[in-house]
Formats: sequence, structure tokens, C-alpha cells
Amino acid sequence: MTKNQKISTFISSVVNKCIKHNIGFHLVPMPYVMADGLKCSGYFDEKELVVAANKKDWLDVLVHESCHLDQFIQKYKLWSVADSDLTTFDEWLNGKKTSTAKIVECVKRIIELELDCEKRAIKKFKKFDFTFINVDSYIKQANSYLFGYWVAVKNRKWYPMPYNNPSIVKAMPKTFLSTKEYFNPDVSFIKYYV
Repeated sequence: MTKNQKISTFISSVVNKCIKHNIGFHLVPMPYVMADGLKCSGYFDEKELVVAANKKDWLDVLVHESCHLDQFIQKYKLWSVADSDLTTFDEWLNGKKTSTAKIVECVKRIIELELDCEKRAIKKFKKFDFTFINVDSYIKQANSYLFGYWVAVKNRKWYPMPYNNPSIVKAMPKTFLSTKEYFNPDVSFIKYYV
């Protein structure tokens, strides 16, 4: 099977799953999409799966967001609180008063949810034989995103797309770590987000 055939097979599987579960599906011919007023590469929100398709890593993003779709369909343990945690975190970033302890607990659950999603993405790369995707690079970018949550907590603002910053990505591990290591807000990796 050619690379394009593999990609078409994968996209068809995502589209069919979206149709089955009444979810909108959009590959947008832009370099980014907007989610809650922020530029991003893609998102899944239980109503639609949206990916900015005019960028080099659009397929990686589609695989990632399709894994969030899977978490939703399979009722992954943290999916039911994900929206509430993200809302609490976003509101705090925008100035709402919330206890540090509550923010830390929200971020830990968000990181755990995202880590599960990233691990699912690696399995999907293998399932669809996406040998053209560099798994080590993908994991390094994923790690930059996961650790970026602690940078946001520390600075009370999002670090702009750390997975697109070569010096940050280069400093990240090329394997997934234990959940406990991701739960450490003082993890040494955040020193690279300057």
C-alpha cells in the first residue's frame, strides 16, 4: 500500500467513526484553526473534530485528535472531567481566582488525559503502518506539549506552541515517562521554555 493509500484508509476510518457517532469532521485548508479564541493545530470537542490541514504535521494532529475521539467513544476515565478541567484552567489563565491546589489537580488530570492520547497515537501510527512518521520526533514534540502545562501554570499564560520550537523539542526525551514524572511541576525540562 502506498503512503497516500494508507492516509486515505486512515481518514476513511476517522470519517466513518465520526458519522457513526454524529460528530462533525473538518480538515480546514489553513495553517491553524481557532479553539476558544486561541490558534491551534486542531481539536476535538464531542461535537466536531477539526484539523488545520495546511501544515506539515497535519496528519500527526489528525491522529492525535482521533485518539481524543476514541477516548470520548470509549468513555475513558478522565474524559468526563476533561472539559471542566480545561475550562477551570483556561478561566484561571484569564484571571479568575482559583486556588493553586485546584489548578494543580486540574493540570495533573489534563496531563494524564493527554499522555493517554499520545500513547494511543503511537499505537495508531503502527496500526496504519505510518512508517513515514518519525515516532521519536513525535514523542519529543508530545513531551514538549505535556511539560508546557507546567510552564503555563508557572507563568499563568500559555507558552506559544512549544512543539514547534526546535530548541525545546531537542531537549525533550524521546520516550514517554512515568505519569509521576509528568506530575512534577518542578520537572527540570521546563527550564528550556525561556
